[in-house]
Amino acid sequence: MLWCVILMACALCADCAGNNYLDVCMNGTHQKTEPGPEDNLHGQCTPWKEKSCCTPAISQEAHSDQSYLYNFDWNHCGAMSPECKKHFIQDTCFYECSPNLGPWIQALTVAFGETPSMRTGVGNPFVFTLFKQKPLALQRVSH
Repeated sequence: MLWCVILMACALCADCAGNNYLDVCMNGTHQKTEPGPEDNLHGQCTPWKEKSCCTPAISQEAHSDQSYLYNFDWNHCGAMSPECKKHFIQDTCFYECSPNLGPWIQALTVAFGETPSMRTGVGNPFVFTLFKQKPLALQRVSH
């Protein structure tokens, strides 16, 4: 039984390595094109200093109350508790800096006016219905 588990684990690891799931940066707005060392990451982003997808400037911005990263104010509903803010900053650092998000990265192409659920049409029917009735907000950019 144990040899079967070990064999499956090896097969999964080989599959992950073959698909380049690790040591890859997301094709996002703020991430670098490939992970590398960043000695000057700020605060809660320092765990990724050896191999990071974020720059020191992005790691600094992740700690800002009114960050340009997502055009979002941590305190939009009133002052956030320090514990809660710490959680959200850790989450932001993980999302922006980790080179190990490959298994969860999904290519998504959404035409203007569509919601992601309209394009995929799979998954939870409740979520599809919810998005169909109340589409996700899209930020419009005026030139």
